Amino acid sequence: MKIHSRKAGAQRQKAHSKKKDKTHPIAFSFATIFTVTLITFAFFNKTIEYSSQAENLAVYISKTKSEIRQLESEIAYLNIEKEELTSKKHIYKKIAQYKLGLRQATPQQVSRLDQSGREVQYARSRTVSNRTVALLQ
Repeated sequence: MKIHSRKAGAQRQKAHSKKKDKTHPIAFSFATIFTVTLITFAFFNKTIEYSSQAENLAVYISKTKSEIRQLESEIAYLNIEKEELTSKKHIYKKIAQYKLGLRQATPQQVSRLDQSGREVQYARSRTVSNRTVALLQ
C-alpha cells in the first residue's frame, strides 16, 4: 500500500506543478508587456521633453542673435558719430559757435613726445613742461 500512496502523491505533485507552469507564463507575459509599455512611454516622454527643450533653446538663440545684430549696428552708428564729432571741421565749428577764442599754439607752447612717452628736447637742450603736448606719430 505504501507504494500505491507514493505513486498517488507523485501524480498529485506533477499535476500541481503543471498548473503552476500554465499560470506562470501568463503572469510573466503580462509583466513583460507592462514593462515594455512602461519603458516605451518613458522613452517617448523623454523624447518630447528633449524636443521641447531644443525648441526653447532655438528661440533663445534666435533672440540672442537678434540682440547681437542690434548691438553691432548700434556700435557702428556710434563709431560713425564719434568720427564726426572728433573731426577738425566739427571742432572748429563748435569753437566758433561758442566764441572760445582759441588759436593755434606757438612752437614754444608745444611739447613733443616720442613713441615711448618721453618728452623730446629742443635744440637748445631744454625740455618744455606745463605746455600743450602734441604727440609725434
